[in-house]
Formats: sequence, C-alpha cells, structure tokens
Amino acid sequence: MILTNEDILARKIIRALLNGEEYNTVITPETVGKWHESIESLINARHIGGNELVVKTFGALSRQNKSLLILTSVDDNYAESKSDYLQLSESLQEIINQEWECAHWLDTFINFAQEAAPMTPKSFHQAAGLFAVSLAIARRLTASFGVGQTFPNLLMLEIAEPAIYKKSTGLSVLQRVIDQAGLSHLMLPHGTTPQALTIEMGNKLPPDTEIPSDNERDAWLIERAFAAQRGWIIDEASSLFSSFNQKFNSGLDMLVIKLANCESPITGATVGRGRTTIERAYLTFFGATTPETIREHINSMYLWGTGLWSRYVFITPNTPPVYKERPAKMAIPSEIVVGLREMYELFPMPRATLVEENKKTSVQITSVPTINEARFELEALEILKMYGKEVGFDMLQTGAIDPTLFAAYDRLGEQAIKVSMILAVMDTHQLPVIIKECHAARACQIVESWRLALHHVWTNEATTHEIRLTDRILQFLKRKPYGATTREICQMLHVKSDEAKQALELLSSADKAEEIPSGRTKMWRIIQK
Repeated sequence: MILTNEDILARKIIRALLNGEEYNTVITPETVGKWHESIESLINARHIGGNELVVKTFGALSRQNKSLLILTSVDDNYAESKSDYLQLSESLQEIINQEWECAHWLDTFINFAQEAAPMTPKSFHQAAGLFAVSLAIARRLTASFGVGQTFPNLLMLEIAEPAIYKKSTGLSVLQRVIDQAGLSHLMLPHGTTPQALTIEMGNKLPPDTEIPSDNERDAWLIERAFAAQRGWIIDEASSLFSSFNQKFNSGLDMLVIKLANCESPITGATVGRGRTTIERAYLTFFGATTPETIREHINSMYLWGTGLWSRYVFITPNTPPVYKERPAKMAIPSEIVVGLREMYELFPMPRATLVEENKKTSVQITSVPTINEARFELEALEILKMYGKEVGFDMLQTGAIDPTLFAAYDRLGEQAIKVSMILAVMDTHQLPVIIKECHAARACQIVESWRLALHHVWTNEATTHEIRLTDRILQFLKRKPYGATTREICQMLHVKSDEAKQALELLSSADKAEEIPSGRTKMWRIIQK
C-alpha cells in the first residue's frame, strides 16, 4: 500500500477521531478521496455518542473493510520502508530480454496447452512444462558450487481467482501428458501425513504391503526404484498448508522443506513401523490455489520464518481473464509425449529388486544411478552470476525490499540455475547436459516473471507488519483465556513494547481485544462474541 496525500490526511483524521482529539481540516471527497464516506460515518458517530460510539463504529467499518485497519496502522514512512519492485541493471535487462531460441519442447508444450486449456494463463502452462521436465530428471542431474549441490527440482504455486482462470483444466493437461509419457509412477498421492509420506518415499515396506503379481511386479518395482524422487500435484494446495496446523500432520511442513532441499538421508520413525529412511530425496511440487484461501498462509510469519515460502515460486496470471470456447477433443502431440519420455530416459535408471531375509520381504535398490554433473558455458555462468548478485545482494542493500522477502530474493539466483538446467535438458540428446548462454538468459527471464509475481502476491495478499502483528497477538491471546500482560506478549512474540501497545490499541479499536481491570498491571484478553 503506497500512501497518497489523501491516504495520509485520512489516516490523520481517523486517528484523531479514535483518540477523541480535534482536527482542523475541511473534509471533502477531494481532500480524503475514497475514505470520505467512512470518515463521515465516524464524525456522525462522534456527534451522536461521543468517542465510545466512534470506536465501535470504526470496529464495524474495519470488519467490512480491512484496508481501514491497514490505513490506520501504517507508519508515516511506510512508503519508503516497504518492499518495492526494483528493475535489473540495463546491461542485464538487455541480455535476458532478447528472443532466445532454445528449449523447443517447452514452446511446443505451451502452444498445445494453450489450445487444450485456452482460458488458463500462459504463465501457468509455462510452469507446468517446467514441472514435467523437472519430474522426469528425478535427481539424476546436479550443478555443484562450493561444497553444495543444486538439483533442478521446483516448488511452484499458482495463485488466481477461481473459475475464470481454469487452473484445474490446466493441471489436467499436465497430468495427461505425464501419464501418456509413462511417468505416473513418479507422482505422489494427493493427501498424506508425515508418516505416510516417509513410508511412500522410504526404503522400507509397511508390514501390510501386498507384493504385486508377476504381471504387475516390474511396473511396481520401477516405482519403488524412484520412491524418493517424486512429484506432487495438488489442485487446491491451501489444504496442504492448512493441514500443517493439524495435530496429525505435525512436522509435515519441515519434512516438505527437507525433501525440497534434496537432503539424504531423511529418517523418520513410528511406533508401529519403526525407522524408515528416505534416500536421495527429490521433491518437485506443483499446486494451485486462490487468493482468498492462500491469504492466511501468505500472512503466516511462521511459514516465512521456517523458509518454506522462500523455497516456493509464486505464479500469477500474466494476462487478464478471457473467455474462450472449450476445444473439440484433442490428441496430445507425439512430439510432446515422446520428447518427455526421452528426457526421462536420457539419464541412467535405478533398479529395485525384492530381497527375502528372515522371512521378511524388502525392496533393495541394486543399481543407484550416477548423478550427472551439468556443465556451464562461460557466457551462461556469467549471466547467472550477474543475476544472482543483483537480486540476491545488490537489491537487498537498497532498503526497498521488505526484510521478510530477503530469503526469497536470496534464492532467486538458485531458481535461475535450476530453470537453466531444465531448459538445457530439453535440448540435450546425449549426456553431458551443457547449459548455454541461451538457457541461462531465458531462465533469468522466467525467474524475473516469478519475482514480479512475488511482489504481486506480497502486495495484494500479505498485509502490513502491524496487521500481521495483530494476528499473532490474537493467536497468542486465544491460548490465554484469563488474559496476558503486555510484557508477556512482548516476551513471547519477541516484539518491542511500543509495537505491542500500538497493535493492542488497534485490536481494541476493532473490538477484538479488551483491557481487563487488574490493578496497576494491564491485562488483555480476546473479546468473546
């Protein structure tokens, strides 16, 4: 929210009304803009019932229009201190904004997907194509820097209004391409708990596992060979993030982070099934959700603090919604299906066999494929280094980026490396995979669209620091039915006293929390409705 002169004046008047103070300003639609009607309501409330009715009226108005709360809580220097989208240097823009000819498979996929799901944004189809190839790579390609490795797995989340952008239709196109290419064995089931996910991706069979018959055993063993290298498509992904708060899913959020980091080994244990280990983890994720259902999760400082959101790529529509008729029945072009299958078969295959020991049957990976090292041409490496430095260091020194987004910005350079690897695989017919200048430049171009989407989501779905603090305080007070002191709130939430006091006053004005008479010490509790 960038404050205009009308916003600043309106905020000053509203604060004065809430505090019972006088103001010397002529109030007209021209002076306070869109806030005129709300201010008039507060002035009328003051004439009728004094400051008490002003506070109650503000609470009612702000429940209908949350932007009132945001307006009254922002600092005078908000416009200067909050995140803003910064442009890359002219030299780097000149490089990446060229029309680079590479990754023909992705263009073919996008063109087909736009015909099959014409109301789904092109940005969503592009992400779907990248997901499909990331899935096919299945942790058999890496790029080494220092002592670490970068694998080309991606966590992507589409965010768009329901119905008009046909997210589900676009996902169905992706799923059918994966199925026809014979890669469905790489997909994870939709819903799962940490224990079930560990077993699904682990090296130990549950006691009740039924070994398939001879006719189906080969296909089943191929799936077990890739047990830990999987893809996850979730149509309404907010359900996954909501489940993080459920007791039965405790620890799922941290497991997703470990899988996304491609850690190995990852060990989990249950009372009934003992220890299970995930070897050579590789999770690539593609989800879809709406602004309304994801909003509370985007506002979760816990999910930003754990680093989950910094690992995700947010994807938003790159065009306004348009209506187009459903196409007649279409066949997926063989170029897409065969091409995806060839990328899958480009790398060595793991093998799994059944082993009998002590009357127990287990699966053993007998042939672990060597991880291929991607090679970077000098020009490609220079572009990726330039991009990583500008977004991951230079822009963070300007003071324009909200600190909450620092970790996400720091990972943009790594995302560009991942995408360049995926694009290069599309052009590779024989190992090794060589990342050329065109792949690096196009990768930066794609990731730049994701950076813009990050700001779009942050601006539209995330709220100000003050509003996020009020949400945290409310959650804390819910666990304190008898109330809590301001000092307790500061200590538990690690916030400054003046910040907590302002947030509590805001909650009081909004009729959400109240002060409890308790002698000299101020106690606060939630107002039960």
